[in-house]
Amino acid sequence: MFRRGYVRASLAQRSGTCRRCGACCRLVWRCRYFHEDKGLPSCKLYTRYRPPNCTNFPIDCRDIADRNLVAPKEACGFFWR
Repeated sequence: MFRRGYVRASLAQRSGTCRRCGACCRLVWRCRYFHEDKGLPSCKLYTRYRPPNCTNFPIDCRDIADRNLVAPKEACGFFWR
């Protein structure tokens, strides 16, 4: 669905790390592997396998804008130079 060259180039410019806030897991629909334990977001798969869509998200700053609709008060750990 994505242009591979664009994705690779954009990810090469991405800095930062995932803060594991869970906002991206609730963007369009709630991921079936996402759950909250005592109010802390967690992934049932994260320690064993991380799906490609999770590894690559966010692809660009537009994804950050979408993610911020879900959790506007908590900043994403990723950014672009």
